[in-house]
Amino acid sequence: MSNLQRAWSDSIESISIEDVMEAISEIQEVDDEHGAFWVGIFEEDEYVLEVDKNLNLVGEFGSESDEQIEFKAESWEEVEKLYRLFLDGHIEAVKKIMEKR
Repeated sequence: MSNLQRAWSDSIESISIEDVMEAISEIQEVDDEHGAFWVGIFEEDEYVLEVDKNLNLVGEFGSESDEQIEFKAESWEEVEKLYRLFLDGHIEAVKKIMEKR
């Protein structure tokens, strides 16, 4: 199960990449106080990927890992790419990309 939580609005369950793309569009228009959203994937483990208005991402990759990985994206297109991988279940690929920078 996946969900999307926007700091400026209600959450959405069972999301698609189109929901994330809409949130990316909206986040660029909201004020700084509400300028963040996150996607959670809840299966046998919990994975969360959060982005703020300034292209800063934070990833949490499983309940056994207390570590958060911080990442600065270069563009909204890069953010979209990471969320596509994330929603397609390529959690380890997202983690590796974020760890490299």
